[in-house]
Amino acid sequence: MNSRITQMLCEMVRIDSESGDERIFHNYLKTTFTNLGLKCIEDGSLKKTGLGANNLVFILEGDKTQEPLFFSSHSDTVKPEKVSSQ
Repeated sequence: MNSRITQMLCEMVRIDSESGDERIFHNYLKTTFTNLGLKCIEDGSLKKTGLGANNLVFILEGDKTQEPLFFSSHSDTVKPEKVSSQ
């Protein structure tokens, strides 16, 4: 399991997803998580905001007798800058 998580993390960090240009990364997320059985919902915020992509919500049905879990994250990254030697 750890090698699978490490491989997935390495795949994710190789994808450029600077703010305003997250679509390729979102496609990766949609493919990966739907293949794992999660339902994907896009909220349509791209049309409203003009930013890089819709917000994604992934749902994994669980045991309805248990408390639900919620995780939240950002999918965009900040463009790296060169560090001055001074």
